[in-house]
Amino acid sequence: QEPPEQVRGISATDFEDVVNNITTNGNSCENFMIPEDLPDNAKWQDSDGTWHVYISGTGSASIRGTKDCRDPKNSVRISGSDPVRLYLDGSLKIGADIWIDTTDINHAADFMILGTPRSTTTRRQNTLQIRGQSPNGDALKAFIWLPNGRVRFDISRYRDHLVEGAIWS
Repeated sequence: QEPPEQVRGISATDFEDVVNNITTNGNSCENFMIPEDLPDNAKWQDSDGTWHVYISGTGSASIRGTKDCRDPKNSVRISGSDPVRLYLDGSLKIGADIWIDTTDINHAADFMILGTPRSTTTRRQNTLQIRGQSPNGDALKAFIWLPNGRVRFDISRYRDHLVEGAIWS
């Protein structure tokens, strides 16, 4: 999947910085909101209302929360009623102290993570790694399409990680 040409994209390093500046800033336990907290070059809304978010370049973004936030943990929150398509060239790693909050969306088709043609299996990087789990057992509602990469859930064997949707990897 190619991102629309109207969205220029944000590098993996810049995306990591923007998210972590909010989620690890002091003791505020703030959540990062997609699309609201993204810079304009990283997002574009089409005429149907769908938000297109593009993390460009083959680098890796490591998103982390803070251990100070436990009830609830920090999150990357997919907010609003409009669908979100997140295009990914490289890798995205979600740490253990943060989770992808999809509780606001109605259906897994409203949040998609889509590997671009630049993501390839020839490099070790093209991975979506999710360690963080919802604090109250909510499902991750998403369609993940990463045919040239790996999707990896690193979770505790004592807790379930629920996924509603589909994964093609």
